[in-house]
Amino acid sequence: MSDDELFRQAMRDVQAISDNKNIVRRKAPPRVAIRQREHGVYECTDHAIPRLNTGDSVWSLHADGVSATVLRRLATGQPAIDATLDLHGYTQQQAHDALDREISRLRNQGGRVLRIIHGRGLHSGGKPVLKHAVYHILQHSALAVRVLAVVPEPGSAGGAALVLLRRER
Repeated sequence: MSDDELFRQAMRDVQAISDNKNIVRRKAPPRVAIRQREHGVYECTDHAIPRLNTGDSVWSLHADGVSATVLRRLATGQPAIDATLDLHGYTQQQAHDALDREISRLRNQGGRVLRIIHGRGLHSGGKPVLKHAVYHILQHSALAVRVLAVVPEPGSAGGAALVLLRRER
């Protein structure tokens, strides 16, 4: 018997399941696949992250359901900044540890907005290494469940971000 015949024999009782209404299909968890769209904007399944340009860098992260109004209000100081964390001179691991400590401390005190000064990368060979690390940490680490939105701080020339934390339940 050939391989094809053995396969057909083994599969003869198999039925297609596409029409079966008893199958429960679960929604797949959101992926963080990034694909390029027009004008240099990279689209993520849960965030739109504008591409970093050497001059004017604008990054924004937000959870599903966060409106543009909330992002605008955050960028204009509503609610007010509760704490500032300056990460200049930190390694990526030190920045991660400091972010974890500061976000935990701020949430324990009932604060909602954290200013993170990560710098523009002028002393990192022109590439914002720490900025990339901070946004990656806020989006992909265990801290992500505490973060509602992140916007660049106006007037910081891309060297600082404002983080809106979720309310305690």
